Amino acid sequence: MHIAAALGAGAVSEPAYLKERIRLRKITIPLILLIICVFQFTAAATEQALTVRTSIDLRAVSLDAIEGLQLIGMTTGSGSGCLELVWQKDQNAWGFPLWRLVLRGDASLFPQVMAGAQPDASDANSKWVSLALLTPQPGRSYSAALSYAATSGIVSLALLDVEEQVELFQQELQLQPQLAAQALQVIKPAHQAVRLDQVTPGYVPVGLEWRLALLDDPLVGISALSGGSPAVLHFAQALGAIDGRFRLVAETGAGELVLWEGAGADPITSQVVATYELPYGKAQIRLEYLTGNQVWIIGRQRLVDIYSGTLDVTVSSVGFSENAISGQMVVASDAPLEEMALTLLARVYRYVAGSWVLSGEEPLQLHTQVTMEQAGDETIPFTLDVPGLGDGPIQVEFTWVTEERHGWRVLTYSSTIELTKPAEPWHSPIPVLDISEERSRLTIVDSIIGTYLGHPDTVLMGDGRTMFVVYPLGHGGATVLKRSDDGGLSWSDRLPTPENWLQTANVPTIFRLTDSIGTERLVVFNNMTLPFDSHSPGGRGKDLHQSVSIDGGQTWTPLEPNGMYTQVAPNTVVPISGGRYLTVYQIDGRIAQSITADGGVTWTHQGVIARHPVARLTEPALITSPDGKQLAVLIRENSRQFNSMLIVSNDEGVTWSAPVELPDVLTGDRHMPKYAADGRLVITFRDRCVGSSTYGDFVAWVGTYDDLVNLRNGSYRVRLLQSYGQARDIGYAGLELLPDGTMVSTTYAPLYAGARPSVVSVRFTLDEFDAMLKQMDEQ
Repeated sequence: MHIAAALGAGAVSEPAYLKERIRLRKITIPLILLIICVFQFTAAATEQALTVRTSIDLRAVSLDAIEGLQLIGMTTGSGSGCLELVWQKDQNAWGFPLWRLVLRGDASLFPQVMAGAQPDASDANSKWVSLALLTPQPGRSYSAALSYAATSGIVSLALLDVEEQVELFQQELQLQPQLAAQALQVIKPAHQAVRLDQVTPGYVPVGLEWRLALLDDPLVGISALSGGSPAVLHFAQALGAIDGRFRLVAETGAGELVLWEGAGADPITSQVVATYELPYGKAQIRLEYLTGNQVWIIGRQRLVDIYSGTLDVTVSSVGFSENAISGQMVVASDAPLEEMALTLLARVYRYVAGSWVLSGEEPLQLHTQVTMEQAGDETIPFTLDVPGLGDGPIQVEFTWVTEERHGWRVLTYSSTIELTKPAEPWHSPIPVLDISEERSRLTIVDSIIGTYLGHPDTVLMGDGRTMFVVYPLGHGGATVLKRSDDGGLSWSDRLPTPENWLQTANVPTIFRLTDSIGTERLVVFNNMTLPFDSHSPGGRGKDLHQSVSIDGGQTWTPLEPNGMYTQVAPNTVVPISGGRYLTVYQIDGRIAQSITADGGVTWTHQGVIARHPVARLTEPALITSPDGKQLAVLIRENSRQFNSMLIVSNDEGVTWSAPVELPDVLTGDRHMPKYAADGRLVITFRDRCVGSSTYGDFVAWVGTYDDLVNLRNGSYRVRLLQSYGQARDIGYAGLELLPDGTMVSTTYAPLYAGARPSVVSVRFTLDEFDAMLKQMDEQ
């Protein structure tokens, strides 16, 4: 149909409509008959495309009293071909309530092979597909939009938080084309909290995902531009043949400026945007879609700061003596700068009776002026007098205060650095090798100047060459994925992933698991901070989520809760009898385990396997004995009062030994064990042995499994990468063994003093280390 009138015009009929039952998983809801109104619009010709926007006001709604909300619904004049967007109540594997965004409709609309589409248990003629896990928050307002083109089968969906201006969901789906579709009509919302706002004839790409990004990194959205830097308007999918046109508009204090205009039919995925005319200050940037006399704002508006230059300030090479703390400030600028006042603040904490205590009420202060004659970086040494520091350990929290300079953006990340000056030097009982300066061993997986990249994990595929890496953007953040086809020597660009990978909030890990019938799955674990997610026990964001690929990493399911509850995703999974896998992870200073019997699809309820009355047990790593009869778990100890610890099981996790301390040489964070080609055991970790010459660096321990469980020192240690005196922020890593015996450890590290960490791989063989050790003995 071609709708000739706007909402509220034309004839309106009110036939009875049987609202579809809101499906609550594993619970049967009685059939509820709701009398609702269908808005029917008079038209001279028929049009099979319709776009609807509604608003959802939860300020006077008790979510406990309802099972769901129909946000948008449409149907044909005959009452068939129903399609609706529903926000419905559900529950996770623990029985805690959550909410799910669902698209439900006539079964004929859903392709037979559509991923995730399931029959409706209450209506054999209907199907539904889960779009996202999103929990509404009482007292907030939302905006929903649905556009459906029946003859092409495309449906475009969006859900926006109005107050926060955050896109909670955006997606376009391909449904079954309805070539003989009749005129579409809008279903009046049944609940008073939902109100029709706008109805437009034709298709509008309301679910189109877009971002404003840097020219050299179009997958990372930006909130600031400096020096007239060009930007890219990036679309998640290529624009198809759409009748309307787009316009990117910047609203500034000086008025509105159109940055780009383009026809919807242009098949583009990115467009360079001229931002040179934007004045310094803040700009609201929005993407408009214009069709007829209607203007649709796609997604949310972006608030962007426009600067003439960016200053990036960090600290490096920090150390302390009995009466002073010294180090270097590293100042990098992308434009000339004249005399900007900069104040370094330092708060000192002493370790007293098991906790860090602030020393002094006022922070130490160092005032300086920064002048940059040209773009580049400059190192400024500093010394702060602190009488009576003693032998430590201490923590120093650095922050900065800068003057506000019009047109300048100053990046001053706070940095907490732990420093230890042992009373007596500690000497390693085993040899220490060093390859940290051998840059030929390094491959840079990803690096962005001025941006923190960290905490990677890897998986090696069965061909012995293909490798995937996952890591967050920032210190916990959006999860990204890359692939290598040559064993880690080179890496792809960032690969497409589900939209909700952008909502992750911690450290991702990745595994290759095979079920009893031979189906191989790649599984990615991570925590998420979903908008207004308050259902998790013990705090927000600790329900572990997983995403699965069954086609070798080409496509992935969205991240969804898997029943485990942990602050940090497990970094090891090992096979046990019966085609099962076991994993271990932390829960608030204790260690727990879960088992899967179906290749990672579902996991058993977790059980605590290790606790300690004083020590804080975190980040466990699991390894199986060479004969497969025993499991061992290395555990990071986070109170810093004990060495790292070890537990073992002789019955595949049914029972476990009590934690015991490991030798000094294995004391560290985020252990990653792997057997080398000759059967020796290699364990990488961040060295936390106080007094060690490699303290805070990324190291590898080499020994045997027998050395490990009998608490022996092993054969030798190797410094793989230096931490450059930073806040010991290095060493979360994947470790893979290639068919030729090469081991590839992918971690994160600053590439030079003062730099933000990059994701890098370091390659080595034990034969090389053995030769180095032999040469050391001969000398």
